[in-house]
Amino acid sequence: MEDQLLLLGGHRAAITLVAKNSMLVVTRRSAPFPLAMLLAFSALLLVGLLLFGVVGIWIMLKVAVTEPSLLAFVVCVVLFAAYLPGGYAFLSIQSLLFPFEARIDVNHRFYLLKNGFKIARLALAGDATVSIVPVYSHGGWGCAVNLKRGRNLCSWPVVPSTVIGTKHDAFVEAERVKLFIENAVPPLHVVLDQWGTTQIRPNVEYIR
Repeated sequence: MEDQLLLLGGHRAAITLVAKNSMLVVTRRSAPFPLAMLLAFSALLLVGLLLFGVVGIWIMLKVAVTEPSLLAFVVCVVLFAAYLPGGYAFLSIQSLLFPFEARIDVNHRFYLLKNGFKIARLALAGDATVSIVPVYSHGGWGCAVNLKRGRNLCSWPVVPSTVIGTKHDAFVEAERVKLFIENAVPPLHVVLDQWGTTQIRPNVEYIR
């Protein structure tokens, strides 16, 4: 028997959760055409800037070593510092551009992610936790679902962040997702994280 839950994500394409035989499959289609064109242009622009940054770092590093030049070394450090957020921005943009798919197979103990250049297959540890956290973007609240593997600080996306509306709306949706996963894939441990200890009320403006 197959269970299915459809999440309507305000600013983004719908996200579908399907559970069958102790496997959770989460999918989201690629961005609609007008948004896809804008995202593709931004990604290509970032790629050009990143390539320029790599060339700049190589040249400045070479000058710093052969001269030696303190100024070239400082420029190299600045370019490298700017390269890191640029790489993060590229990964974020391409994750919105391409389709998203995440699988958690409890029986075969693995997690699989396919999202453009983000591709990963990881073993599912016994202490793995599915964490549902709040997100705030463009004046609206939503939620995201991540997989935590033991004490590892790195988490992996299960449901991409989705802007829903008010914080209360997002919390209700988070509870709905939690209940669905717990009922559909019982072995998974699901928790609500970072929502605070006070009750989240409707018709209250929560600003991050």
